[in-house]
Parts: sequence; structure tokens; C-alpha cells
Amino acid sequence: MKVVIDTDKIAELGLTPDVALYLASLYFDYPITRNTFNEVCKKGFITYRDFVAGFPVEGKVTQTGVDVAETLFLNSEIVQVVEDNGVEQDRFMILADKLRELFPQGRKQGTNLQWKDSTVMVCKRLKTLVKNYGVSFTDEEAVAATKRYIDSFHGDYRFMQVLRYFLWKNDKINGEETSQFLSYLQNNDDGQDNNSDWNTVLR
Repeated sequence: MKVVIDTDKIAELGLTPDVALYLASLYFDYPITRNTFNEVCKKGFITYRDFVAGFPVEGKVTQTGVDVAETLFLNSEIVQVVEDNGVEQDRFMILADKLRELFPQGRKQGTNLQWKDSTVMVCKRLKTLVKNYGVSFTDEEAVAATKRYIDSFHGDYRFMQVLRYFLWKNDKINGEETSQFLSYLQNNDDGQDNNSDWNTVLR
């Protein structure tokens, strides 16, 4: 069963997200209880300062919780199923592995960043691009663009972005998002030297 919840529609009904989602939990016969709280704590989804009268005080979602929530939302909204070896699979999970295979092993020199990241996180970043910017591309186009990017460094990867930032990156200086991935998708002239400082700016 697929359920879509629009936060604007929640407000139109005079509700808040907490009320709407609590109502949804009862609708699906999974009431929010102390066991719910224990489960989200056990999985590392939230932190809290204290626990008073049965409720957490200053509860906050962790980065793990954010990642799981965003993955849930993206996987629910962006569904592209393909058949692989007779099994239906998420197209973006398969594409994520194809892109990961192209990047070097281990960490980028001088950083704590893994070149490849995890399949789940790469899949999430691909779906975020599709959702936020309405782009579309085939697996072949994505792989070809990624190969051109990596090949442009001629084996010297000091200034090459790791996979997650190649797909898109927040520029903390000007607050914009940039994507070398989209640059290489949109500029597929093999004769062009794309190893430069420009990026596709996402607005």
C-alpha cells in the first residue's frame, strides 16, 4: 500500500505533522507506544536530554535517523523497478553499484572520505537529484558521464571529487548546490576537457 502525505494538505485540514502521523499510526493499527520509543532509541534514530512522565525531553533526530527518514520518503516516491537475473530490483540501487565500481578503492588521500560511499547512500543521492531537479537519464548515460569525469584526471585523483560529491554537493560559501555529474551528463562532447573548475549550479 502506497500512502502519500502532503504537509501542505496537513495544514489545510488544520492539523500538524505530529497529529497527522499519530493518526496514521492508529489507522494502520500500529499505535505509538513506549515500545516505539525504545525501538527508535535502540536503532540510534534519536537522542534526548531527559525522560519525564513518559515522554522524552528535547528529543532530536540523529543523522542516522535523518538518513533513514529521507531514504523512506525517496524510496516511496521515486520507484523505478527493473528485472535483474529474474528478480525485481530498485533501478537506482543497481545504478549505484555500477557507479561505485568506477571509483577507486579506499579513502581519498588526505581525507576521511571514502571514494565510493555505500550503495544505499549513493542510491539516495541519485534519487534526490531526480526528485529535486526533475532530471532523467539512462544507466548508460550515467555510467558514461562518470567514466568521462574520472578519465579526465588521467590517474591523478588529488582534485577529483568522491562519488557522493560528484553527484551533488552543497557549497557552504554561497549556499548553492553544484553537480559535476549533471555537468558531464549535459556536456557529453568527448573532445571537450571537462576537468575544470566549473560546475552545473542547481537552483
